[in-house]
Amino acid sequence: GINEVVYTMLHESNLPDGLFLSAEAETRTVEMMKRLCLAVTNDAVSILPLTNETALALSSVAQVSMGQGVVEIRVRIAKHALHALMQFFSAADVAMVVSRDALDDCICGVFSRLLDPRLPHVQDGQQLLRALNLLMLKVLDHGDRNLCFSVLLRLLSYSAEEIEELPANRAFLKHPRCADLVLKCLWKLTKGVAASMEKGDANADALIRDIHLFFNRSSAEETSSPVVKTTAAFAATDMSLRTVKTLLNEIVKHLGVKVVDHLSLVPLESEPVICKYVDHMLVA
Repeated sequence: GINEVVYTMLHESNLPDGLFLSAEAETRTVEMMKRLCLAVTNDAVSILPLTNETALALSSVAQVSMGQGVVEIRVRIAKHALHALMQFFSAADVAMVVSRDALDDCICGVFSRLLDPRLPHVQDGQQLLRALNLLMLKVLDHGDRNLCFSVLLRLLSYSAEEIEELPANRAFLKHPRCADLVLKCLWKLTKGVAASMEKGDANADALIRDIHLFFNRSSAEETSSPVVKTTAAFAATDMSLRTVKTLLNEIVKHLGVKVVDHLSLVPLESEPVICKYVDHMLVA
């Protein structure tokens, strides 16, 4: 059954080269992904109880097939993994209930591979890059809007911080192009944030809380870091801050004075900087 397929993929993708011990093992994994694609296409309801496990399994397979620890990128299995993920995130009812942790894993996996300098030079590398970009669009279009914003805002703040040591699956945050990729995704979501709130796809209170947390982290980084930023790093930080202010301004424009009713998740007693921004935007 589907349960067995999902848990087998999760198990094998966590083994050292578990997916590629033999041609038979690779073929078996490809067949499992094909079965998942059929299930998502023909009977998406059957996937719902295993939504997060399926997302994590497919994301793990994609990352193992293209990950930094892989001597040779496994193009065949990478193509199937990306195709399966696109099918998965094209099913709106399924994609909408993916948890924050699973969404974070998938988004980070896509960014990590997009920033991998090896990918453009392997066989069918350009095709894989196009598939990764298309997958990100599917995630942004059909994933939970608040969770997408939350993950992206968190990654944006991390990409601006001077973090000396990162776990292997977050090493991409040090890449100079990382912030650019995150910003492009945020710009896409920001363009439709008013419509998302109007349709009930985005919760204003939660979104404002995540913006508040971004401003808090940015302020803490500025005051605590002894490192003098280069011109490029300063420009990137400035662009990040302006982008998040633009997002907040779109929310304020849509809600008007009612925005003050959506500060329920912000600790107002500490007089956070987001309140000053909101006040300024209301009178602008």
